[in-house]
Amino acid sequence: MSLLLALLSFAVGLLLGILGVTVIAWLRGVHPDLTLAYRDIALPAAAILGLIALVAAIAVEFRNNVGGGGCPRGGGGSMPRDGANVIAP
Repeated sequence: MSLLLALLSFAVGLLLGILGVTVIAWLRGVHPDLTLAYRDIALPAAAILGLIALVAAIAVEFRNNVGGGGCPRGGGGSMPRDGANVIAP
């Protein structure tokens, strides 16, 4: 999931970076240097958003598996233990 978000953010950052560099170069009357879009915009954006997605995925997995977030086996769930929802044979 975090890899997909990093790739998506790289693509979106690259698109916005190319558009921004092109517009700024057009306003200044020079040829655009599109390596700036890769190096200074898209790559840092993908790295930051990929790291955020990785930390979020780890937090969700930790909450679901370790923190007692309603795991159906192992007792950490929110189901009552008084037998009220047990079907009699």
